[in-house]
This record gives sequence, structure tokens and C-alpha cells, in this order.
Amino acid sequence: NTVLRSVVMIAPGERGCTDDIFEAARILLSDIEEGGNRSDDGGTRYRPDFLRRCNEFEVSNIIWAHAKGRRYDRALLLRLADRMMEKDIVDSCSPSSVSRVLWSYATLLAQREGSDESGDLSTAD
Repeated sequence: NTVLRSVVMIAPGERGCTDDIFEAARILLSDIEEGGNRSDDGGTRYRPDFLRRCNEFEVSNIIWAHAKGRRYDRALLLRLADRMMEKDIVDSCSPSSVSRVLWSYATLLAQREGSDESGDLSTAD
């Protein structure tokens, strides 16, 4: 959360220096370990759900960082939206977090309209 937020504030629009940070966040916020790792019984290995432990402030800041960093990852953004709608988040959500989430998704959608289909928003206005 803090790392993503800091990176987009320090290096806005500089995709080269932020690519690795956003990729690490994507992996951290996903359920399945990368690289097709298998457990001893042959099943997919899952790590503890990091996103489930994030509170409303942290989730809203992750969404904000994606908007500021012009990063459209549909699957991840849907996962973050789902987390924002869970009861514990809804019950504790502050007006500032709600406004941050609304601004972020509106910004991402506006950026998406001006991008190519790959999700690269770096050329969007």
C-alpha cells in the first residue's frame, strides 16, 4: 500500500521504474502462487490471502495507486472491488475511502476509453 502510493507519487507516468512494483503487488494480491507451483499432493499451492487482511484504507489506496499509475488490470481491479464490498469493509468504510475508490475507478474507466485493448493506459489522455 505505502510502497505503491509512494512510487506513483514520486515517479508519476514513469512506467519503467514502476513496472516491477506493480507486478509484485499483483502477485501479492492474487491467490495462486506464480510459476505453476504445486503442493506435494499435486494441487495448486495457495498462500495466505493477503488482500483479505487489508482494511478499507489500504484497499482504497491500492485502487488509487492503480489509477494514478495508469494501471488497468481488470482481474485485479475486480478482486479489489469485491473486497471493498465485503461486510467488514462496508461497515468500517470512511467517506474519504469511498470518494477515493469512486474517483479511482472513474479515472481508470476514463483512461481505459483512450487506451489500446492491452490495458496499457500510458497513452490515454
